[in-house]
Amino acid sequence: MSNITVVTTFHKAGYEQYGERFINSFCERVDKKIKLSVYAEDCRVVNPDPAQVQVLDAKTSLPKLVAFKERWKNVPHANGDITNHPARNGRKDWQKGFKWDAIRFANKTYAVFDACERRKPKGDHWCVWMDADTYVHSNWSYNEFL
Repeated sequence: MSNITVVTTFHKAGYEQYGERFINSFCERVDKKIKLSVYAEDCRVVNPDPAQVQVLDAKTSLPKLVAFKERWKNVPHANGDITNHPARNGRKDWQKGFKWDAIRFANKTYAVFDACERRKPKGDHWCVWMDADTYVHSNWSYNEFL
């Protein structure tokens, strides 16, 4: 039997807008064998089921993410601004700066990597990313998850 951990991240506004709803729906409808690791940034999370949900402070749990953001915070290309980048601003999708927003999307990468590292010594384990704006509307068993 594989251990399964779902990983997600959000900041304060995300928690207020959709994160709390996601966590509650996860706890209500997902098999208790499936764990949830939440990397929360600058917010206090109400944890409805500490046996199923692990809430981590992103800034203290992910120091390499903090360093990455600090290093690249003033570089426009790392923040999705490619207007002055000749190799990219000629593309059809040049207006979609989010595709190059490394600062914004680094949270996911660092959180998934950290979650996998935390579980490494425990044997067979799956880490699965799930956006925090997800709503689990139906019961989800362990076997259905596989």
